[in-house]
Amino acid sequence: MSVYEIEVKLFPNPTTGAFTANYERGLQISAYDIFGRVVYQSTDLPVSQSITVDLGLYPKGVYFVRIKLDEEIISRKIILQ
Repeated sequence: MSVYEIEVKLFPNPTTGAFTANYERGLQISAYDIFGRVVYQSTDLPVSQSITVDLGLYPKGVYFVRIKLDEEIISRKIILQ
């Protein structure tokens, strides 16, 4: 069982380009296309913030957002319409 409980809200989903991630702890966020290529990668983000990621220059489709806090990693799906 994990020591941390990562709480990240991604919205809107589906999106037409940009999505916002609200989070409560410092973490790292990366976004990947369906082929596993990195399309976005953050540096360490400060605590209790939000960040907007714009995927509008990429083709429509499914993207995966990887959220990392220390050793815990979760993935979420974002649909770009």
